[in-house]
Amino acid sequence: MRVVTSAQMAELDRRAVEQHGLTVATLMAAAGRRVAQVALDLLAGRLGPVVVLAGKGHNGGDGLVAARELRARGIPVRAVLSAPEAEYQGQARRMLEEARAAGVEAYDAAARDIAALLRQAGLVIDALFGTGFRGPVRGAAAALIEAANASGVPILAVDVPSGLDADTGRIDGPCIRAAATVTMGLPKVGLLVYPGAEAAGTVYVADIGYPAALADDPTIRTHLVTAAMVREALPPRPPDSHKGTYGRTLVVAGSVGYTGAAVLAALGALRAGAG
Repeated sequence: MRVVTSAQMAELDRRAVEQHGLTVATLMAAAGRRVAQVALDLLAGRLGPVVVLAGKGHNGGDGLVAARELRARGIPVRAVLSAPEAEYQGQARRMLEEARAAGVEAYDAAARDIAALLRQAGLVIDALFGTGFRGPVRGAAAALIEAANASGVPILAVDVPSGLDADTGRIDGPCIRAAATVTMGLPKVGLLVYPGAEAAGTVYVADIGYPAALADDPTIRTHLVTAAMVREALPPRPPDSHKGTYGRTLVVAGSVGYTGAAVLAALGALRAGAG
């Protein structure tokens, strides 16, 4: 599986729209549905409403679609807006209106005790900032992140945890500490390296309809090594084989007081199947 930076992801989005006829609304709807599916798994009987922290960009739009989808399944949902409602424009505004029409209650972050609302939740969905974010987070969004982390309620992040640099995994200031992250299309570098990997929790890669030619673009040179990839690279092992079938490995490594390299190399050879 290929792994992308935020700039590469933005380019894939552009090509999906301009070359393959997809629309921003279609991609957003697919993303929101995938978030809702994982949210249902994480709820798993937990009591309390789902609280969606919604920014004013496309990430917030994804979260508001998830809010609408969850409400359609009979789950109480509250949306907390990180910016004044007048600043929600374009697709984010449209998704906010559709969420409201579906029965989602929406609140201005400054209009009520959000910390109490979060503590009563069964799940928090973080849809404040996406892959284009560059920190540190300030103002109302920072306060929402800190309140969500302090609530003790599991958090599901949309695309990347808000406050995380999607390219480096760096955390500079307040950052969501997620139980899980639903990332769109392809995994982002910052979700797989520390400290970002710890903040992201379990990462789900959501298929939101990118054509195969985009998802497997050869110009994206970074790959995530998966179990399937390793399995394909290893030769088949006959069931009647034994340790002598696979040859012996000689490790020449380390020195007095520095045996770690020798131990690691020897264990690696054994695990890879040397006799």
